[in-house]
Amino acid sequence: MVNLNRNEEVFTITSQPSVNGVPSTDPVHGWGGAGGYVYQKAYLEFFVSQEKFEILVERISKTPSITYYVTSNDMVFIYLFIYYNYSLILINKIINQIA
Repeated sequence: MVNLNRNEEVFTITSQPSVNGVPSTDPVHGWGGAGGYVYQKAYLEFFVSQEKFEILVERISKTPSITYYVTSNDMVFIYLFIYYNYSLILINKIINQIA
């Protein structure tokens, strides 16, 4: 995430890693009372320039396990919310390639 934010055309807002059945008492990903389990999909929210957005969408549309939502007010910077079924590694790799 630090590397993504060093790029002047990508500004990350929030993210979460994929977690599959981690105990609710896990010190990193757990939450809630004891005896539960945590399941969550990886996601990344960020702003990106129009130019980089077009390259990014071309690349992520080749990966069916990635879902994205897009919104923009002025098309100068575009807000993207990306879900990925496995981990943020692939998303970071794709975004770093367009940097």
